Amino acid sequence: MSWGLSPQTNLLSGKQHQSNEVNILLLCPGDPRSILKTLADAVIERGSLDDEADSYSQSQHLRFHIVEEHTEILARHFLLLHTFFDESVPIKQRSVMYLEIFGNSMITDKASAYVEEKGKSLVELVLDEKEQLGLEGIFDLSLLKQR
Repeated sequence: MSWGLSPQTNLLSGKQHQSNEVNILLLCPGDPRSILKTLADAVIERGSLDDEADSYSQSQHLRFHIVEEHTEILARHFLLLHTFFDESVPIKQRSVMYLEIFGNSMITDKASAYVEEKGKSLVELVLDEKEQLGLEGIFDLSLLKQR
């Protein structure tokens, strides 16, 4: 149940993927570091490819399936990923808040208010999947066993 004890990893590194859809299963990862590393490397790789290959990469879908033993850690995944993708917050402020939430200690009042607000939004997301709160295409909660 601990996180941060291993480095983030590009989960596609060195893997050949022929399909337009890549499914990755993560068993109790503890946090989304490797997801973010994989996504960042995919964007960097796509940017360095020629136009023909780039159009293929844009049509490729990465789907991460996360299995966590504890629902609190899964909720933490949601909060961290939502913070990362929340374009309503300037990128510098978002990165600071992400690190504060990730570190899980001594967060500022601003970050605390953000966590409280987004926590309520994420509860609504889980309870009423129709209400996506700007997270369309990021989370699919249809396979959750408990809500």
